[in-house]
Amino acid sequence: PEASVPITVFASSGCPASNQLEKSLNERQVLYARADINAKSDAHQILEKLGKDYLGSLATLPTPTVVVGTKIIRENNIETVLREIKIFRSRNPASNTNPL
Repeated sequence: PEASVPITVFASSGCPASNQLEKSLNERQVLYARADINAKSDAHQILEKLGKDYLGSLATLPTPTVVVGTKIIRENNIETVLREIKIFRSRNPASNTNPL
């Protein structure tokens, strides 16, 4: 199998920001795994762990949260996500098969 950029989008079906980000990713044909925090209890638990601040507190379950490689992005800015994909690719040349 071809290697690609590991991207996970933690989303909520009722979240307009999640829907907009996923639409932007789909328009650019970016492959990603979707983890619906409402439908999958494991996604909810993982997002809780990712959402903790440096003191270990959880203020909210921010959606969308995007994980590109090991980089956690807590916003729906497609340009930020695309920039992190490029950074990941520059550090991992074998991952250059995921089209933008």
